Amino acid sequence: MAYEIRPVRPHEAAEWRAMRLEALQAHPTAFMDSYEEAAARSLSELEARLAAPGPNVTLGVFAAGALMGTAGFVVDTALKARHKGMMVGVYLRPALRGTGAADALIAALLAHARQHVEVLRAVVNPANEPARKLYFRHGFTPYGREPRALRWDGVDHDDELIALVL
Repeated sequence: MAYEIRPVRPHEAAEWRAMRLEALQAHPTAFMDSYEEAAARSLSELEARLAAPGPNVTLGVFAAGALMGTAGFVVDTALKARHKGMMVGVYLRPALRGTGAADALIAALLAHARQHVEVLRAVVNPANEPARKLYFRHGFTPYGREPRALRWDGVDHDDELIALVL
């Protein structure tokens, strides 16, 4: 399946929101955000986020004109931490899994991050082996673990903290 990777545009906010809600419902322990919190955000708030100038970006994977996956990049704002960024909100719809689209998406995000920061961090649920393998393939390494980072449905989940020096 052919696909294109590019920034998600403000006029695509509704499509991005629908996919984000799908991801949060299907994989609630893979994201810190909850379905309820994300559903409560206004479309205009999401449009503004996608339109914001600067290095922060939400990249999308588009196939046949439809948004099929995303990965976000956010630069730390503190003066002493502006050399670091965070990879967030990585999700690929099942139809594109196993096609190389996930690797291409992460590679595109890394290329963008290299223009803005020296260290890229991310968080992954240690039980999410496909995501861990994807990130480690691209050079991320673990540097810590946050116990009980996320509580979902009465069950605590740790977060694995990973980073890549660019």
